[in-house]
Amino acid sequence: MALSGSSSTTFTNNSAFTIELSWTATQNVANNTSSVTATLKLKANKYYSEASGWYNKTAVININGTSESKSVNVNISPGDAPKTLFTKTVTVGHNADGTKSFNITASVDYTGIQWHGGKLGKVTTSGSYSLNTIPRATTPAVSPSTCNMDSAFTISLPRASSAFTHTVTMLFGNKNVTISTAATTSVTYTPKSSDFASQIPKAMTGRGTITVVTKNGSTTIGTKQIPISLMIPSSIKPSIGSISVADLNATVNTVLGASVYLQYLSQIKFTVNSPTASLGSTVSQTSLNFNGQSWNTSTATASNISKTGSLTCTATVIDGRGLIATKSVAVTITAYSSPDITTATILRDEDGFGSQLIVSRAGKFSSFSGKNTLSIEFQYKTSKSDTAWTTYAGLTKTAYSNTAGTFSFLNEKTVNSVYSFSKLTSYPWQIVVRDSLNQTTISGGMITTSEVAMSWGKNGVGIGKIWEQGSLDLANDIYIGGYARILASEASGSSGNTDIEAAPGKNISLGARSTGFVNFYRPTVFKGEADFQGNAIIVPRIRVHPTWTTWQLNEKLENGLHRIMLNQNPSIVFEHNNTKTANFGIGTDNSPRIWAGRGLYDRTYSDAVNMFVTSQGTIGRSTSASKYKLSIADIVDADQLSSNLLTVKPKSWFDKRQIEELADEMTEGVTKSEDSLVAKKYFGLIAEDLQDAGLHDYLSYNDETGEIEGIAYDRLWTLLIPSIRKHEEHLAEQKSINLDLQRQIKELQGE
Repeated sequence: MALSGSSSTTFTNNSAFTIELSWTATQNVANNTSSVTATLKLKANKYYSEASGWYNKTAVININGTSESKSVNVNISPGDAPKTLFTKTVTVGHNADGTKSFNITASVDYTGIQWHGGKLGKVTTSGSYSLNTIPRATTPAVSPSTCNMDSAFTISLPRASSAFTHTVTMLFGNKNVTISTAATTSVTYTPKSSDFASQIPKAMTGRGTITVVTKNGSTTIGTKQIPISLMIPSSIKPSIGSISVADLNATVNTVLGASVYLQYLSQIKFTVNSPTASLGSTVSQTSLNFNGQSWNTSTATASNISKTGSLTCTATVIDGRGLIATKSVAVTITAYSSPDITTATILRDEDGFGSQLIVSRAGKFSSFSGKNTLSIEFQYKTSKSDTAWTTYAGLTKTAYSNTAGTFSFLNEKTVNSVYSFSKLTSYPWQIVVRDSLNQTTISGGMITTSEVAMSWGKNGVGIGKIWEQGSLDLANDIYIGGYARILASEASGSSGNTDIEAAPGKNISLGARSTGFVNFYRPTVFKGEADFQGNAIIVPRIRVHPTWTTWQLNEKLENGLHRIMLNQNPSIVFEHNNTKTANFGIGTDNSPRIWAGRGLYDRTYSDAVNMFVTSQGTIGRSTSASKYKLSIADIVDADQLSSNLLTVKPKSWFDKRQIEELADEMTEGVTKSEDSLVAKKYFGLIAEDLQDAGLHDYLSYNDETGEIEGIAYDRLWTLLIPSIRKHEEHLAEQKSINLDLQRQIKELQGE
C-alpha cells in the first residue's frame, strides 16, 4: 500500500529516450476517497538524443479507468531536464472497508517519426497499485472493561475523522439500551442495577456487548463491537425479615409463659420470615444455626438443649448469585433440673417390728419463683409379685410450692385404717416426685419384714429379717473370710449356668472393698456394662463372637497366644505372637492414643486418602460418589470464592504438641510419647486465614464447641478451577488479538 509510485518505458533502437509516469495521492477520510495526481515526463538519455520538430504528438493518461488525452510537444535535447508532458488528477473512491487498488497508464504516440533508420510508434508505460487503507468504522475501547453496576464506565471513540459521529448501544442479556446517538470522541454511561441485575439472576458477573455504529452525516461508515462485563455491586444482597421463636413444649408455655425457654425441656422452633433475594435473583438456600446444630431449611426445631444463658440463632440466606445475608436472634436458656430426691427412707414403726411405716422424703427442684409445683407420692405394692402400684393418699402432697426450691417431709406415719403392712412380708415401695413440667423422679426400695436376728421358715433361714424365700434369706451385708462358691445345678439358671442378677436400678459390685483380684474361671457373659476399676483375671476364655478365644488381663501369656493386656499406663493392647508389628492398642502415653503397630504403617496402598475422624472420635470412610450425596448443585459464588482463595498467604509453623512434648522430654529426661518427636517445620495454610477470606465452608469445626479445627485440603483446590478457566479464556483472547495485530502489520508492510 502506498500514496505514490512510478513506472517508465525506454524506447528507440538505441534507448535514446524514456517516458516516465509518476503519481501521488492525498486522501479524504470523511469521503473515503483518494485524489491521485499523475505526471508524464520525457527524458533524453544519450548525447545524441536530439529530438526537434516533433510537435503535436498525442499523450494519454488513464487513472483508474478515467482517461484524458492531450497534444504535446515532445522536442528535447541532450542535457535537458526531464520534460513534463502532461499532468492529470482523478478522485478515486475507496471500497467500503477503506481499501483500494487501481491501475494507471500513460502513452505518447510517436507514429510517423523516423529515428536512426527505424520508425517509432506508440510508447506506453503502466502500473497497478494499492492505496493506503482509509480508516473507516471507529474501534471503541471501554474502561474499565469490568464495571460494577451503578458505577460509570467510559467508551473511548478514536474516530478517523472529526466529521464522524457514533450511535452507541449496549446489549446485556435480553436488555438493549441506547447509550448515545451522536457520540463524538467518548461517551460515559452508568448501568443501573435496577435495569440490568435481573439479567444475571444466578451470577455475580455477566458479559454484554457494546455496539458502535460510525456515521458520516446520515451515511453509515461501519460497525464495531466490544465486550463488557457488568458486576453486581456489593450493596445488593438478599434480606431477611425476621426470625420468629416459639416453644413447642406447651407445658413450659403454660407453667412459665411464652418467653421462658428451659434447659433440656424446651423445643424451640425457629422460623425465617420473608427471606428475599434482590433484583431478579431467587433464594437458593436458607439455613439456621443454633447451639452447634445446622439445618438447611427455613424452619427448624432445637430440643434437649444442654447449655444455659444467652444463645444465638443465626439465619443465613443465599441467593442464586451466591450473595449472603444473615440475621441473628438471642435466646436465653434458663437452667432447669428435674426433681432430685436426696432423702427417701421407709422404716417400720415400733423399732422395726411394727406393721405401720415411718416415711421420710426430701429433695430439691427448680421452683421458678413458685410457678413450678410438685406432686409427691408414696407408693407401694401389696406383694412382690404385684404389678400395680398403690398410692398412699394420706402421704400425698399436691401442688406443693416453695420458692426456695426444696421439699422436706420427714417421719410421717401411715395408719392402720388405710393399710396394715404385715410383719411377715416384704413390700416394694417408691417415692414418686413429679413437677408441673411433667418431669418425674423415682426412688425406691424394699420394706423388709420385721427386724429379727434370726428366723426359721419351712424351707430356710432368715437372718436380720423374717424368712420369706430361698434357703438363706438375708436382710443386710455378708462378710466372708474364706471362699464363697456358687454351684449351679442343671435346673439352676439356663442349662446349668449360675446367674447373678441385680435388682432393677441397682449394681453388682465385686471386689469393690478389696485391693485383690476378682477371678472368673469359667465362661462369663456380661449382659450389661462391665466396669473393671481394678485388676481382673478371666480364665480360660472370653467370647469374641462367634468364637471363644483365650485372653488375660495384666499378665502376658506364653506360647504365642492371643492376648489382651491392661498395662500400667493404662492401655489395652491386642497382640498376636508377641510381636509389636501385629498389634492394636487403645490407651495413653502423654495424651489419649490409638495405635496399630508398625505393621499398619508398613502396609501401603496407592488409593486415595479417605479416612475421616469426627470430633467424637468416630472413624469413617470419606466418599465422593454422587450416590452418597443429596441436593447436588453448582457453587453459585465460585468465581468470588476463587478470587478470595488467591488472597490467602501460605504459612509455615511447628506443631505445638510435638514441640511441647519434645521440650518436656528434654527437660525431664523421660520419654512421654511413643512417637518419634522431631522439631519439624510444616508448610501450608492457616484455617483462620481461610475463615477471614470467607472460605468457612472449606474448614472443619468441632461439632460441640464450634471451634475451627482444620482445612478441607482435599476440596479446597477445586476453587482454583474458575481462576484457571478465566486465565485460559484470557490467553485465548490475547492470542486472537495478537494474530489480528500481526495480520495488520503485514498489510502495512505491503506483504
